[in-house]
Amino acid sequence: KGMVTKIKNENVVTTMEGGFMGNMEILYLKGKNTSYSIDREAKTYSVMPQNTGDDASEKKMDVKVTKTNETAKVLNYPCTKYIVEMTNSEGNTLKQFIWTTTAIKDFDLKSLSHQRMGSNNQMALFYEKIEGVPMRVEMPNPQGRMLMEMTEYKKQSLSSADFAIPSGFKEVPSKY
Repeated sequence: KGMVTKIKNENVVTTMEGGFMGNMEILYLKGKNTSYSIDREAKTYSVMPQNTGDDASEKKMDVKVTKTNETAKVLNYPCTKYIVEMTNSEGNTLKQFIWTTTAIKDFDLKSLSHQRMGSNNQMALFYEKIEGVPMRVEMPNPQGRMLMEMTEYKKQSLSSADFAIPSGFKEVPSKY
């Protein structure tokens, strides 16, 4: 249904609201170089696997990023389209279309690349090759098409509590 990402001092928290990723919250703490999966309903958290670069699934992923001349506006920001093609060792290719803007300043896309969202860190493989803030992401796949588009962007003061594991939460083994 939706996704909210907050960034402060290179720390990142992303909350998924429904959809195929359920109600997932991922917290990346720059000072610890660690990501956590937080389950607010169960009052638990898990340490996400570290990105060592040695992960076999990461090594076997061939990534090609192509900046196109296509442009569009999202939230009235001028955007440029990138095509990201990821091919695994079995020859399966996943294609994504990412529309980014360079009109939003003081935002480092690379801080998002550190945030692990699953068993591998495919985002880090291509975020380094993309300039600007992602405003729209399209991922066609055999089951359908996933589309995420920014519906609001705002700069505001954020509480440090947004970037901490809530007190009283219990650590459990990671599902990833």
